Amino acid sequence: MDFGLTDVLKGVKTFFVVPDVEVFPENHLKSFFMRGYETYFLKDDPEKDLEERIHALFSLFPEVILFVNIDHAVPGIDWPILIDELQTRYAERAMIGVFYRKRENPEETKQLERLYLYDIGIICGCVPIECQKAKNLFVLLNVLIANQANGQRKFIRASCDESCIMTLSFGGIPFSAVIRDISVNCFSCIFSENLLDIPLQTKCADIMLYLKGYVCKTDGIFALKRVVGQDTVYVVIFRNPEDQDGLPVNNLVQINSYIYQTLSGTIYNLLDQHT
Repeated sequence: MDFGLTDVLKGVKTFFVVPDVEVFPENHLKSFFMRGYETYFLKDDPEKDLEERIHALFSLFPEVILFVNIDHAVPGIDWPILIDELQTRYAERAMIGVFYRKRENPEETKQLERLYLYDIGIICGCVPIECQKAKNLFVLLNVLIANQANGQRKFIRASCDESCIMTLSFGGIPFSAVIRDISVNCFSCIFSENLLDIPLQTKCADIMLYLKGYVCKTDGIFALKRVVGQDTVYVVIFRNPEDQDGLPVNNLVQINSYIYQTLSGTIYNLLDQHT
Protein backbone atom coordinates (compact mmCIF):
# COMPACT_ATOMS: atom_id res chain seq x y z
CA MET A 1 0.00 0.00 0.00
CA ASP A 2 1.80 3.14 -1.20
CA PHE A 3 0.31 6.46 -0.22
CA GLY A 4 3.09 8.42 -1.98
CA LEU A 5 5.04 11.40 -0.73
CA THR A 6 2.35 14.02 -1.23
CA ASP A 7 1.39 14.15 2.44
CA VAL A 8 5.02 14.08 3.54
CA LEU A 9 5.83 17.20 1.53
CA LYS A 10 2.83 19.13 2.83
CA GLY A 11 2.91 21.34 5.87
CA VAL A 12 5.49 23.62 7.42
CA LYS A 13 8.92 22.02 8.00
CA THR A 14 11.17 23.75 10.53
CA PHE A 15 14.89 22.95 10.41
CA PHE A 16 17.34 23.89 13.12
CA VAL A 17 20.63 24.24 11.28
CA VAL A 18 23.80 22.95 13.03
CA PRO A 19 22.31 23.02 16.55
CA ASP A 20 24.36 22.59 19.70
CA VAL A 21 22.92 19.29 20.92
CA GLU A 22 24.42 19.79 24.38
CA VAL A 23 21.82 22.46 25.08
CA PHE A 24 19.30 21.47 22.39
CA PRO A 25 18.93 17.65 22.36
CA GLU A 26 16.96 15.67 19.80
CA ASN A 27 14.31 14.83 22.41
CA HIS A 28 13.17 18.45 22.15
CA LEU A 29 12.13 17.71 18.56
CA LYS A 30 9.86 14.90 19.77
CA SER A 31 8.28 17.32 22.23
CA PHE A 32 7.62 19.77 19.41
CA PHE A 33 6.10 16.98 17.30
CA MET A 34 3.70 16.15 20.10
CA ARG A 35 2.49 19.75 20.00
CA GLY A 36 2.02 19.73 16.22
CA TYR A 37 5.33 21.31 15.14
CA GLU A 38 7.21 19.29 12.53
CA THR A 39 10.84 20.03 13.35
CA TYR A 40 14.17 18.55 12.29
CA PHE A 41 17.92 19.04 12.64
CA LEU A 42 20.19 19.86 9.74
CA LYS A 43 23.54 18.80 11.13
CA ASP A 44 27.05 19.64 9.98
CA ASP A 45 28.07 16.47 8.12
CA PRO A 46 31.69 16.61 6.86
CA GLU A 47 30.69 14.37 3.94
CA LYS A 48 27.86 16.69 2.84
CA ASP A 49 27.87 20.23 1.49
CA LEU A 50 25.79 22.10 4.06
CA GLU A 51 24.99 25.02 1.79
CA GLU A 52 23.78 22.64 -0.92
CA ARG A 53 21.57 20.87 1.60
CA ILE A 54 20.04 24.17 2.73
CA HIS A 55 19.12 25.01 -0.86
CA ALA A 56 17.69 21.49 -1.25
CA LEU A 57 15.24 22.21 1.57
CA PHE A 58 13.71 25.05 -0.43
CA SER A 59 13.48 22.91 -3.55
CA LEU A 60 11.88 19.97 -1.74
CA PHE A 61 9.39 21.62 0.60
CA PRO A 62 6.91 24.36 -0.26
CA GLU A 63 6.94 25.74 3.30
CA VAL A 64 10.26 25.86 5.15
CA ILE A 65 11.43 27.72 8.25
CA LEU A 66 15.14 27.81 9.07
CA PHE A 67 16.73 28.65 12.39
CA VAL A 68 20.51 28.88 12.05
CA ASN A 69 22.94 28.42 14.92
CA ILE A 70 25.29 31.30 14.05
CA ASP A 71 27.73 30.28 16.81
CA HIS A 72 28.63 27.13 14.89
CA ALA A 73 31.48 27.81 12.45
CA VAL A 74 31.32 25.91 9.16
CA PRO A 75 34.34 26.11 6.82
CA GLY A 76 33.48 28.07 3.71
CA ILE A 77 30.30 29.59 5.11
CA ASP A 78 29.86 33.13 6.38
CA TRP A 79 26.44 33.11 8.03
CA PRO A 80 25.46 36.75 7.39
CA ILE A 81 26.43 36.46 3.73
CA LEU A 82 24.66 33.12 3.22
CA ILE A 83 21.49 34.21 5.02
CA ASP A 84 21.39 37.42 2.99
CA GLU A 85 21.76 35.36 -0.21
CA LEU A 86 18.95 33.05 0.85
CA GLN A 87 16.68 36.01 1.46
CA THR A 88 17.47 37.45 -1.96
CA ARG A 89 17.05 34.16 -3.79
CA TYR A 90 13.89 32.86 -2.10
CA ALA A 91 12.22 36.19 -1.29
CA GLU A 92 8.98 35.72 0.66
CA ARG A 93 9.69 32.00 1.03
CA ALA A 94 12.79 32.77 3.11
CA MET A 95 11.42 32.29 6.60
CA ILE A 96 14.68 32.52 8.53
CA GLY A 97 15.67 33.08 12.14
CA VAL A 98 18.94 32.72 14.03
CA PHE A 99 19.81 31.36 17.44
CA TYR A 100 22.93 31.61 19.53
CA ARG A 101 24.26 31.18 23.07
CA LYS A 102 22.96 33.98 25.27
CA ARG A 103 25.48 36.82 25.40
CA GLU A 104 26.67 38.32 28.67
CA ASN A 105 27.35 41.63 26.98
CA PRO A 106 24.07 43.43 26.10
CA GLU A 107 25.86 45.48 23.45
CA GLU A 108 26.93 42.34 21.63
CA THR A 109 23.31 41.17 21.60
CA LYS A 110 22.20 44.50 20.17
CA GLN A 111 24.81 44.26 17.43
CA LEU A 112 23.62 40.77 16.45
CA GLU A 113 20.00 41.92 16.38
CA ARG A 114 20.89 44.99 14.35
CA LEU A 115 22.78 42.90 11.80
CA TYR A 116 20.22 40.14 11.33
CA LEU A 117 16.92 41.89 12.01
CA TYR A 118 17.56 45.27 10.41
CA ASP A 119 20.50 45.00 8.00
CA ILE A 120 19.68 41.56 6.61
CA GLY A 121 15.99 41.63 7.49
CA ILE A 122 15.23 38.14 8.77
CA ILE A 123 11.64 37.78 9.94
CA CYS A 124 11.70 34.80 12.31
CA GLY A 125 13.73 36.44 15.04
CA CYS A 126 16.99 36.30 16.98
CA VAL A 127 16.79 33.69 19.72
CA PRO A 128 19.25 33.60 22.63
CA ILE A 129 19.76 30.03 23.85
CA GLU A 130 20.25 29.25 27.52
CA CYS A 131 22.73 26.79 29.01
CA GLN A 132 19.91 24.68 30.45
CA LYS A 133 18.13 22.20 28.18
CA ALA A 134 14.80 22.50 30.00
CA LYS A 135 14.70 26.26 29.59
CA ASN A 136 15.49 25.96 25.88
CA LEU A 137 12.55 23.62 25.35
CA PHE A 138 10.15 26.39 26.38
CA VAL A 139 12.15 29.17 24.70
CA LEU A 140 12.12 27.37 21.35
CA LEU A 141 8.51 26.23 21.69
CA ASN A 142 7.47 29.84 22.15
CA VAL A 143 9.48 30.77 19.05
CA LEU A 144 7.65 28.09 17.05
CA ILE A 145 4.31 29.35 18.33
CA ALA A 146 5.19 32.95 17.47
CA ASN A 147 6.15 31.97 13.92
CA GLN A 148 3.05 29.77 13.43
CA ALA A 149 5.33 26.87 12.55
CA ASN A 150 2.48 24.35 12.65
CA GLY A 151 0.64 26.07 9.80
CA GLN A 152 -3.01 25.03 9.68
CA ARG A 153 -2.35 21.64 11.22
CA LYS A 154 -3.05 20.68 14.80
CA PHE A 155 -1.74 17.10 14.68
CA ILE A 156 1.15 15.64 12.69
CA ARG A 157 0.24 12.53 10.74
CA ALA A 158 2.51 9.74 9.52
CA SER A 159 1.67 7.27 6.78
CA CYS A 160 2.01 3.58 7.55
CA ASP A 161 2.74 0.49 5.46
CA GLU A 162 1.32 -3.03 5.51
CA SER A 163 3.46 -3.99 8.49
CA CYS A 164 1.44 -1.63 10.73
CA ILE A 165 -1.75 -3.35 11.81
CA MET A 166 -4.44 -3.15 14.43
CA THR A 167 -6.63 -5.85 15.92
CA LEU A 168 -9.89 -5.71 17.85
CA SER A 169 -12.86 -7.78 18.84
CA PHE A 170 -16.31 -6.69 17.65
CA GLY A 171 -19.42 -8.69 18.49
CA GLY A 172 -17.17 -11.38 19.93
CA ILE A 173 -15.38 -11.81 16.60
CA PRO A 174 -11.68 -10.89 16.16
CA PHE A 175 -10.78 -8.62 13.25
CA SER A 176 -7.59 -7.11 11.92
CA ALA A 177 -6.92 -4.05 9.76
CA VAL A 178 -3.99 -2.36 8.08
CA ILE A 179 -3.28 1.06 9.58
CA ARG A 180 -3.20 3.62 6.79
CA ASP A 181 -1.94 6.65 8.73
CA ILE A 182 -1.78 7.79 12.33
CA SER A 183 -1.52 10.87 14.53
CA VAL A 184 -1.67 11.27 18.31
CA ASN A 185 -5.37 12.06 17.87
CA CYS A 186 -6.61 9.33 15.54
CA PHE A 187 -5.73 6.76 12.91
CA SER A 188 -7.30 5.47 9.73
CA CYS A 189 -7.41 1.83 8.75
CA ILE A 190 -8.63 -0.62 6.13
CA PHE A 191 -9.96 -3.99 7.26
CA SER A 192 -8.69 -7.08 5.55
CA GLU A 193 -12.16 -8.60 5.92
CA ASN A 194 -14.89 -7.03 3.78
CA LEU A 195 -17.56 -8.32 6.13
CA LEU A 196 -16.99 -5.79 8.86
CA ASP A 197 -19.36 -2.84 9.03
CA ILE A 198 -18.98 -1.06 12.35
CA PRO A 199 -21.64 1.62 12.93
CA LEU A 200 -20.23 5.11 13.28
CA GLN A 201 -19.77 6.44 16.82
CA THR A 202 -19.22 2.90 18.09
CA LYS A 203 -16.63 2.77 20.86
CA CYS A 204 -14.32 -0.22 20.86
CA ALA A 205 -12.13 -1.15 23.81
CA ASP A 206 -8.76 -2.90 23.82
CA ILE A 207 -7.72 -2.01 20.29
CA MET A 208 -4.18 -3.30 19.74
CA LEU A 209 -1.83 -1.27 17.54
CA TYR A 210 1.37 -2.80 16.15
CA LEU A 211 3.66 -0.09 14.79
CA LYS A 212 7.08 -1.47 13.87
CA GLY A 213 8.18 -2.38 17.35
CA TYR A 214 5.70 -0.19 19.21
CA VAL A 215 2.75 -2.09 20.69
CA CYS A 216 -0.11 -0.06 22.17
CA LYS A 217 -3.49 -0.99 23.62
CA THR A 218 -6.09 1.75 23.49
CA ASP A 219 -9.78 2.53 23.14
CA GLY A 220 -11.25 4.32 20.16
CA ILE A 221 -14.42 5.60 18.54
CA PHE A 222 -15.18 4.85 14.89
CA ALA A 223 -15.88 8.43 13.88
CA LEU A 224 -15.77 8.48 10.07
CA LYS A 225 -16.02 6.15 7.11
CA ARG A 226 -15.16 6.87 3.49
CA VAL A 227 -14.52 4.94 0.31
CA VAL A 228 -11.07 5.30 -1.28
CA GLY A 229 -10.85 3.37 -4.53
CA GLN A 230 -11.87 -0.18 -3.73
CA ASP A 231 -11.33 0.22 0.00
CA THR A 232 -13.50 1.38 2.87
CA VAL A 233 -11.41 3.50 5.20
CA TYR A 234 -12.39 3.96 8.84
CA VAL A 235 -11.13 6.83 10.98
CA VAL A 236 -10.81 5.97 14.66
CA ILE A 237 -10.41 8.69 17.29
CA PHE A 238 -8.46 7.69 20.39
CA ARG A 239 -10.21 7.71 23.77
CA ASN A 240 -8.34 7.70 27.06
CA PRO A 241 -9.39 5.91 30.30
CA GLU A 242 -11.29 9.06 31.36
CA ASP A 243 -13.40 8.61 28.20
CA GLN A 244 -12.05 11.81 26.65
CA ASP A 245 -10.48 12.28 23.24
CA GLY A 246 -6.79 11.47 23.33
CA LEU A 247 -4.31 8.90 24.55
CA PRO A 248 -2.99 8.01 28.01
CA VAL A 249 0.52 9.35 28.55
CA ASN A 250 2.43 6.12 27.95
CA ASN A 251 0.68 5.47 24.63
CA LEU A 252 0.99 9.12 23.66
CA VAL A 253 4.77 8.93 24.02
CA GLN A 254 4.96 5.68 22.06
CA ILE A 255 2.85 6.81 19.13
CA ASN A 256 4.51 10.22 19.00
CA SER A 257 7.91 8.47 18.88
CA TYR A 258 6.71 6.29 15.99
CA ILE A 259 5.46 9.37 14.10
CA TYR A 260 8.72 11.24 14.70
CA GLN A 261 10.92 8.34 13.67
CA THR A 262 8.85 7.58 10.57
CA LEU A 263 8.72 11.15 9.29
CA SER A 264 12.28 12.09 10.19
CA GLY A 265 13.57 8.97 8.45
CA THR A 266 11.61 9.85 5.31
CA ILE A 267 12.66 13.51 5.38
CA TYR A 268 16.36 12.77 5.86
CA ASN A 269 16.27 10.12 3.12
CA LEU A 270 14.69 12.62 0.73
CA LEU A 271 17.35 15.17 1.57
CA ASP A 272 20.12 12.64 1.01
CA GLN A 273 18.67 11.75 -2.38
CA HIS A 274 18.71 15.39 -3.48
CA THR A 275 22.23 16.32 -2.32
